[in-house]
Amino acid sequence: MTRILGRLLKIIAAITGILGTLLVVAFLLLNTDSVQNKLVKQATVLLSDKLGTKVDIQRADISLLRQSIGFYGLVLEDQQQAKLLEVKELSAWLELWPLIRNRELIVNQVKLEGVEASLSKPSDDAPANYQFVIDAFKKDKKEPKPEEAQEEKPGQKLTFDISEVSLRDVHLRYDTPKMSHQADIHRLKATSRHKIYKVEAEQMHYANDNHRPRKNAGKPKKGFFDPGHVDATINLQLVIDSLEGGTAKGEIQQLQVRDSVMGFDIRQLRAKFVANKQQLRLSDLLLQQMDTEIAIDSAHMTLPDKKTGRTLAYTTGLIKGRTFLKDISRPFAPVLQNFTIPLNLQARMSGTDNTMNFRDIHVSTDDKHLQIFATGNLTDLRDKKKMVLRFKVSKMFAKSGSKEKIIKQFPVKRMMMKQLHALGDITYKGDFIVSYKRETFKGRLHTAPGNLDFQFAIDDSTKYLLGTASTKDFNLGQAIGMDKIGPIVCKADFRIDISKPRTARMRKFKGGKLPIGKVSAVIDDCSYMKIHVRRLTADITSDGALANGSICQIGKHRDIYCSFSFTNTSEMHKMKIIKAGLKFHKLSEEDKALKEKRKQEKKKEKELRKQEKARQKELKQQERDQLKEQKRLEKEKKKEQKRLEKEQRRLEKEQRKKAKKEAEG
Repeated sequence: MTRILGRLLKIIAAITGILGTLLVVAFLLLNTDSVQNKLVKQATVLLSDKLGTKVDIQRADISLLRQSIGFYGLVLEDQQQAKLLEVKELSAWLELWPLIRNRELIVNQVKLEGVEASLSKPSDDAPANYQFVIDAFKKDKKEPKPEEAQEEKPGQKLTFDISEVSLRDVHLRYDTPKMSHQADIHRLKATSRHKIYKVEAEQMHYANDNHRPRKNAGKPKKGFFDPGHVDATINLQLVIDSLEGGTAKGEIQQLQVRDSVMGFDIRQLRAKFVANKQQLRLSDLLLQQMDTEIAIDSAHMTLPDKKTGRTLAYTTGLIKGRTFLKDISRPFAPVLQNFTIPLNLQARMSGTDNTMNFRDIHVSTDDKHLQIFATGNLTDLRDKKKMVLRFKVSKMFAKSGSKEKIIKQFPVKRMMMKQLHALGDITYKGDFIVSYKRETFKGRLHTAPGNLDFQFAIDDSTKYLLGTASTKDFNLGQAIGMDKIGPIVCKADFRIDISKPRTARMRKFKGGKLPIGKVSAVIDDCSYMKIHVRRLTADITSDGALANGSICQIGKHRDIYCSFSFTNTSEMHKMKIIKAGLKFHKLSEEDKALKEKRKQEKKKEKELRKQEKARQKELKQQERDQLKEQKRLEKEKKKEQKRLEKEQRRLEKEQRKKAKKEAEG
């Protein structure tokens, strides 16, 4: 869009150049309406002939007293006789004496008001409707003649100095088959005073439309962020207080951006900057939304350059802020629209045009009941199917009550909250990985009933939650409210249906409040009341209304089995035992062979442990002997060193005595 606006300004500048060349004579000769009107007619004829289309100017106003020049009612048609450009007023206030004396054009003010431009490019192969204007004013690239290649004579070059440019009510539209752009400027003012440049923009509006449905069409839970559908209003105050050697130094004093559709609402953005073609440095950056405020003490960006092969790279200093996730709910995650718990954020960032790295991440609530410490990275930004987001959580702590409070921020059905509360304070360490249509979580949970190791994934392509969980000491009875069950050692695999359409159909048919899925577990050790059991297998299948399960223990000479069912996870104590039994059996030849094999394996393992223990003992003895010998050698070395030092002192003493005698003699 910047390129398009630049082309528009070039068109206006070219037209203004020809008009100015003709009308500057009026500054020096006559300042009458008749002369000006004749010159306007000559200028429009000249432009029409050069462009091959209609150019119309209602009137011109040239004043020697005010040293000003103005054009009113400028209309330019394209080659299909459609209105391409309309300018209500284009005025400039000049200083004549420097222009006459040393060819220096000093413009105190340029005013552009009431601009309507309609640009288009019908297809990739067809030229744009404004291309004929660019071609008409394009310079011929001819080889310079020897006399033209000589140095310019003094005073030949015309220099420009513009103090103020003011734009008001500018409306630009640019249409292509793939995208429509619309830019509106209510008021924009750029000034240059004493080498200090200021830009003030009020109510700038930009909108586009890629002529396709929004990305979240038919997806109510997906955010409104879509670069192909933008409707943003911008206010800006910019100051450049130094512009030397191609380097600009200044400050963004105010930047407000609000998108009425996507929901972006940047109330304030401030930053100091130093920029050139190679790099951009920012400091004291402040970003404010409705309730969110983020500060970055410094940031550095290396700008890309195709000619030199330089690529984009950036890094930031400390990022600190206080954020309310509801502020980003509409563009990115509507599920966060009621998330009103403030989170304190701290992090550092770096990356390239294809990667992002996060370090020193610390997120906490005001009461410190929730704290997260992590690092992370994002790779393959250019390809969404290869893009992977990874976070390594070194520590997460959630105090009892805080996790329930956070879950209540989401408009979701709350299940198994009683069991969640029974876990008490939670500490977590692990990894979080997001790839194309898949989120993976793994790590260890430290809870009041015990520790849990887990790995599970949310498969967005099949809409299933699947994974494994294991523990070596977890008090299951404490977690589910059944005191008769003691600690267990087990491993479980689970597969839960998270498809809302499938779940809705099942709930409509059967009702119920249970998750829909299956759990299979192998329990190596468990106790119920005073009975201690091992090597149990358990399977639970739930259709949403009723969960049916079975437990079986295969022993040496007998099997214990039972079936059960329940309808509510919050009332597990009301579980119904449907069928229970005991079955005795003899060991088969296969079992006997397996038993003998285990016996031989244990004997072999015992012998290997014994050998390893003897080897370790021998190694330790060798280490002790080596250390003893090393100490002995060091002791002898020190003894020899002392002897040498003593001998040295004796010789020095004799030499002093000898020297004394010689001196006395």
